[in-house]
Amino acid sequence: MTFTSTALDAHHKAARPIGVGNIFRVLSWRTVVCMRFCSHVGLFMAKISYYYPIWLVVRSASIVLSWYDKSDFLADYCAAWRQQSQTDLEIIVFIDNGSRLAIPCPRDLDDRSLLWHIRIFYDLIRARGGLFELLGPTSSERIDILKLENGDPVGPVTGPPLALGKHGPYGRQIYHFKDPSRAEGIKVGSRLLDEGVMMQSGAQECALNIVRSWDPYATTVIVLVPVGLSLVISVLWSALAIYYFKQEAQASTQAGFTIGGYVVTAGTLLVALVAFLDTKYKTGLSG
Repeated sequence: MTFTSTALDAHHKAARPIGVGNIFRVLSWRTVVCMRFCSHVGLFMAKISYYYPIWLVVRSASIVLSWYDKSDFLADYCAAWRQQSQTDLEIIVFIDNGSRLAIPCPRDLDDRSLLWHIRIFYDLIRARGGLFELLGPTSSERIDILKLENGDPVGPVTGPPLALGKHGPYGRQIYHFKDPSRAEGIKVGSRLLDEGVMMQSGAQECALNIVRSWDPYATTVIVLVPVGLSLVISVLWSALAIYYFKQEAQASTQAGFTIGGYVVTAGTLLVALVAFLDTKYKTGLSG
């Protein structure tokens, strides 16, 4: 077993233990992505200025916050779990039949611990998506069990989605996956064992597929942002033109709301483009 990180690899070769835990226990993946983005902005601003010592400090912080590389960190995190003595099983997880990850998993976990475990790796995949994932309009809807063939999901689903409780007004079967702390019992784990999902590496007959769809709340925010921004720009433009530049009120107001209309149009086109690309992507997956 080798690690991408030189320090972790040397630590492992020296036969010293490597512990694992919930890396999002203190900070959520969204906070980590925002910190990563801010660190890179700070790097760029400091590097082009005369404050080179500040650039060095920000660069040092960025190395820590950026996990040296998101894919490398995920690979090392999986490798660290595999070397734990209690980890003898593996779960293959797909996201919308696309992103694939083999999650090392201990055998004796109740549903709360098991769902937390899967959730950590799911959040790591989302963090790897960066700002696009952070600002994206989709969220998890349900978790299906798919048949595997040579490690690929060939379908069909083997039964109903995992019984995780309904969440929100649209009845998404995802409640305990969003908040595993409320899960009880071993029903989920037992089903994964019975249907050949949680097995030794290479012996899996089925895999989990986290199905995502447009989130009503996120979509509403995305639609309302251009409208709100256009109103703010229209009012500010008019106020500055009238009170600061002493321009004629009617012409300034017309110009302000004309510019606000351009913002609404651009926002509408952006939302339509995102919806079109999402539809084409899902059509390609189903085909």
